[in-house]
Amino acid sequence: MKKAVFAALLVTLSLGRMGLHAVAEDAITIDVGDESRIQEFVVIVSDLDQVLPAFRDVLKWKVKLEGPIDRTVLNAWGLSTKLEGREVLLGNDASDYGFVRLVELSDVDQQLIRPGARWWDTGGTLNINVLVKDLQATVDGLRALGWYARAFPEEYIYPGNVRGSSMIMIGPDDLMLSFQERRSPPLTGWPDFDGATHIEVGYEMAPDVRAWTAFYRDVVGFEVRDISTRGGSEGPIGPNDFGLPHNSTGLDLSELGGARPFDGEQLLGVRAQLQATGYDFSDRAAPPNKGIAAIRLPVGDVDALADRIMEADIPLAAERQIVDLAPYGQVKLLAVRNPGGGNQWVEFFEAGAEPMDRADFQKLLQGGLSGTWQAFGSTTGGISEWNDDGSARVTFGRGEAVGSWALKGNALCTSWTTLRDGRESCAVYYDLGGNRYQSYTMTGQPEGFTVYGD
Repeated sequence: MKKAVFAALLVTLSLGRMGLHAVAEDAITIDVGDESRIQEFVVIVSDLDQVLPAFRDVLKWKVKLEGPIDRTVLNAWGLSTKLEGREVLLGNDASDYGFVRLVELSDVDQQLIRPGARWWDTGGTLNINVLVKDLQATVDGLRALGWYARAFPEEYIYPGNVRGSSMIMIGPDDLMLSFQERRSPPLTGWPDFDGATHIEVGYEMAPDVRAWTAFYRDVVGFEVRDISTRGGSEGPIGPNDFGLPHNSTGLDLSELGGARPFDGEQLLGVRAQLQATGYDFSDRAAPPNKGIAAIRLPVGDVDALADRIMEADIPLAAERQIVDLAPYGQVKLLAVRNPGGGNQWVEFFEAGAEPMDRADFQKLLQGGLSGTWQAFGSTTGGISEWNDDGSARVTFGRGEAVGSWALKGNALCTSWTTLRDGRESCAVYYDLGGNRYQSYTMTGQPEGFTVYGD
């Protein structure tokens, strides 16, 4: 059992982060075993107020959180932590996953991820799909907000005589959403919903379906679909959801794959157009660009996943770090750009991040320790030395300082003869793996990153 002082320090950290969001619902807990889901899609938009009514009023999703974007998120995206941004998290009222997080950023260079919203362009996620109660009401509501479609609703018949109709619509920032209304048999096993249920599918456009599938199967550990083909008939394709001329032949031929988070009902899909090909926007499929910028997936052990990613020689887009990801709390997060050529930015996070306890900190500091440090959100850094006799030394751009350190509870407390007027300052540390650590002040503010030892 952790010592009482450790619990007290955690309370202090929690209090230090309160009040960040203007509207915030209760925290959403993600436990081990809950990683069988797609938690959210991050959609970066030019005007949040313009896009919000589509999800809130037409899909009838609940605003689960609203407020400024956290600096730790900006840092994970490789952006300046001084940027201003706001976000709204929305989802079906009966669901605690399958959300959309709308983000608006200020004073940063951005591009549209998939300008034109065309099926046959490569890169990033093409669309996200939800099941709706009333397709016509959804279409009418979105049209009233300025959304449009390239094709009429289509009737579908899936294996097992599953019947319904579907429609694709395009909104601000060329965001593409796909809607399906189930006709028969009645939809079962899903959370109840009014306008639309949670996100069911998101399709990435990547030229190498096999590399994409291998990553999710062999590295992430998801269940994957057999790779298949769609379309490619010898005659005219007729009416189609691609927006292609009806008299075109073979231009609908595509290769499809998919990965399912364990036994969940959601799917990450991948599609490669084999005949109709266009631009390659794969370099844009990441924050801060506008459109479907990121996918967030919970995992049970992000350190083990990091090991598998490195073994597969896949570069990390964002190193492991602690992120204040409301409403899930502090998480340990890393990001990759999906293999296979689509390059979609995907974040894997482990919820319930906790700082090191006293015993682990004592073991780390035993015999003295030195390492390189970098201040959070800054290029400022240097070398820190914690000697076994309690003395300390730190170097930085302007010079150096000497002082003392002590472990109080699970916090490292320092005082410097020439800094902070000699006042003591304490911080807790999180183990990020690979000898990397991240520190937070006792008011819950991110302090910096340190690499100790070899």
